[in-house]
Amino acid sequence: LPANTHRLVRMKNDDDDKQQKQSSDTWQLRSHHTFVIRYKHGEDINLDTHIDASAVTMNICLGKPGFEGAKVYFHAVANSEQDLEKNHDHYESPHPEENGTCQHCRYQLLHRIGFGVLHVGHHIHGTTTLTKGERSNVVIWCKEYTK
Repeated sequence: LPANTHRLVRMKNDDDDKQQKQSSDTWQLRSHHTFVIRYKHGEDINLDTHIDASAVTMNICLGKPGFEGAKVYFHAVANSEQDLEKNHDHYESPHPEENGTCQHCRYQLLHRIGFGVLHVGHHIHGTTTLTKGERSNVVIWCKEYTK
């Protein structure tokens, strides 16, 4: 993902407990909402540009072998300096899918079965059109709170 993506995961070491007691900006996950999305012809074949109602999102491809398309595209993080869209209630729809035609796209992820992506919930993103087969994903939205 682009360099402006927040660092979300780090390894725990012995100094973490000491640092956590000294830090006032520590956050912890407090809840999650888990669901499955399926892209299939005759049903949903894409997902419009949006931000998630989460602090972090884990999106894991369960898939079915042979699917094509349904790439996850990423724009900027909402409300960052790179966010040129500024209208988070009405993103451009449908999303331009020709390579290079979306001025906001920074990265496109081709999902692979058994792999996932972890991103901040307010990273603007969506899914291109499924062109063949069927793809399923388990999505986990994690909420946060500040101690």
